[in-house]
Amino acid sequence: MRTYILAIFRILVGILFVTSGILKLMDLGAFALAVQKFNVVPDSFARILATILSSIEFISGLMLLIGFRTRLAISIVAALLIIFIAAIIPIILSGEAVNCGCFGPSDYDKVGVWLLIRDVILLTLTLFIYSEESYKYSIDNFRRTRAKDLWTETREKQIGSI
Repeated sequence: MRTYILAIFRILVGILFVTSGILKLMDLGAFALAVQKFNVVPDSFARILATILSSIEFISGLMLLIGFRTRLAISIVAALLIIFIAAIIPIILSGEAVNCGCFGPSDYDKVGVWLLIRDVILLTLTLFIYSEESYKYSIDNFRRTRAKDLWTETREKQIGSI
């Protein structure tokens, strides 16, 4: 049962990150402006960081969604969430009213405690997903079982030829 629940979580987190990445990529200029408000890089690098972040979100989300290199993808998502948490804490402490931009330019959610709680919950989910040894309904699982089947088949042929 745990495996199925974690598969659902993996797919949901994947959908979340794919959606977020696509919405940001659709309007990089607006997302770059949102990045500038966080004051994490000089304004001249905001567009580059916006492109990198949204691309990584999309790719790692897609990898999670299909279950390809799941451990790598979930590690990247966890690292992104840690970065996001580290970026929003100073904003919360300063009391500034900054739009999150988490889901592209049409996201008018303000950075606040609820955003922090959401990201911590997502980070916790990623740690649970990471702890899973095999990933149901994934390319990784298909490749693992297919490789095992091929190995068994080859072994049986070798034994049979003795």
